[in-house]
Amino acid sequence: MLFSRSAITIGVAGALLAGCGAPPPASMPQDAISRIAAATVHPDRSPSWMAPRAKASHLLYVTNAGTGSVSVFSYPAGKPSGNLTGFTKPMGDCVDQAGHVWI
Repeated sequence: MLFSRSAITIGVAGALLAGCGAPPPASMPQDAISRIAAATVHPDRSPSWMAPRAKASHLLYVTNAGTGSVSVFSYPAGKPSGNLTGFTKPMGDCVDQAGHVWI
């Protein structure tokens, strides 16, 4: 999907939860590993939205593979500026020279 606006992007692809496929550290207690593995993540089924003021600001895009959504924040203030939904495991984002954001 393509979104237009100059942006600073960060891809948070559920790496904290998934550990990027790496095994958990040996020092992590087994009960903590079990709680993480049992965590249920539900898809974000709310409609997508963008604040009208978002067009006039720098934006930070944060992907969430677990919910299939992308949270959008003003940068550097960090105020919510939008929420894009309907993705299937978004795993990052990038921006091209024209300022188009690709998820």
